[in-house]
This record gives sequence, C-alpha cells and structure tokens, in this order.
Amino acid sequence: MKCCAEDSSLVYKICNGQTFPENSMGGVYAGYVLEGLISDTSNKGFDYYYLFPFAGEADTVYGHGKCNGRLSHEDCEYCLDKAASERNKAGCPQLTIGLQVQLVDCRIRYSTGAPDLTLLSGTCNGQELHGKNNRKKVDNVLVQVVNNAPDHGYNYYDSSSPSSKPIAYEHAACNGNLSKDDCIWCLVVACDEITLRCSPKSPAGAQVHFQDCRLRYEFYQFED
Repeated sequence: MKCCAEDSSLVYKICNGQTFPENSMGGVYAGYVLEGLISDTSNKGFDYYYLFPFAGEADTVYGHGKCNGRLSHEDCEYCLDKAASERNKAGCPQLTIGLQVQLVDCRIRYSTGAPDLTLLSGTCNGQELHGKNNRKKVDNVLVQVVNNAPDHGYNYYDSSSPSSKPIAYEHAACNGNLSKDDCIWCLVVACDEITLRCSPKSPAGAQVHFQDCRLRYEFYQFED
C-alpha cells in the first residue's frame, strides 16, 4: 500500500524558444537524459544530476531531477515521467534545447547551457588515505560543500565533526555569475574529476580547479 500519492499538478513550464539543429545529436541526448532522470532519481536520494554523453563533448545535455522525499520510488518515477511528457505538449517545441517543468511533487530540467569546465589544474596528495571511516568523512563533507556552496555566496568551507580525529576540511567555490544548478553541476563534475585523476589511490588530499569552479579537501586547515 502506498504511503502517499504524488501530486503531479503543473506549477510551471519553461521551454527555450530555440531548437536543436537537424544535424545535431542534442535532441537524442536530451531524450537519454530525461530517461535517465526518470529511472534513476528515486535511487539517487530523490535529487539527481545527470549528463550525457560526458562533460566537454559537443551537444552534451545536462539534466536535473528532483522529487518530494516523501514519495515512494514508484511515485517519484511516475511524477518525473509526467513532467518530462510536457516536452511534447503545446507551447513547447519537441526539440527545444532547454526545458524546465515544475509539478507540485517533482521537477525535471535539462539544458545545453553549462559552466566552463576548462581544467586549469588538478592535484592529488601523494599520501594515501587509510581507513573506511576517513574516506566516508571526505565523501560526506564533499556532499555538504557541493550542495551548500550556491547558498553561501558561492564560496563555502566545511569540515567533518571535530569529535572524530582526523578532521577532513573541504572547500567549494563557483563563479558567482553561474546559476545555482550550474554551480552544483560544475562541482559534481569536479568530484568526478578528482576520482578519475587520483584513482585507484585514495589520496589524503586533492583539488581540482575548473574555469568556473574549484573543489578541494585536505586533512589540515587551509584557505584558498
């Protein structure tokens, strides 16, 4: 028996007035992004950022899906599917290069607009991070700085609990001209870049600096 049914009443719909060129893969990629958001948002904490095919590729489409956390996984998926269906309804060209639909209990968005992800620098600490708990500290604080940076002047410092040593210190910053979603997008890609750059090791400190954002963690206090 369901806990609560979703309210999929339309709040607003915004469609970009432009459409993908006929020879562009953007329209196809947008479809993939919508499908990914519909199927995976409920499994990603009801708040999921997804891009296809990958950052920096021509015609890459960036998307975001979000549901009321009280919904069941099934109801979240249904709500997002209904939101995505607005792409093909009156007032919104099928191949629009940007779409944002807000229903009462969910929101879905995609666009080709993105932060500048030109890589300026990337560094992995030569020391290895030992212990699952320390890795978990880093991951937990990364989530906090990524999500909170846009609401704290696009420049946010945080740390793990001082009661558990050693303390992980982290910093996230974005170009203040970015939208909130684009700031988070840039920082999400920065997290992925740290993983790719430093893998398979788990370093005791790392930082990535893109043109429009930067992300860093260490096990000592610092100022960027």
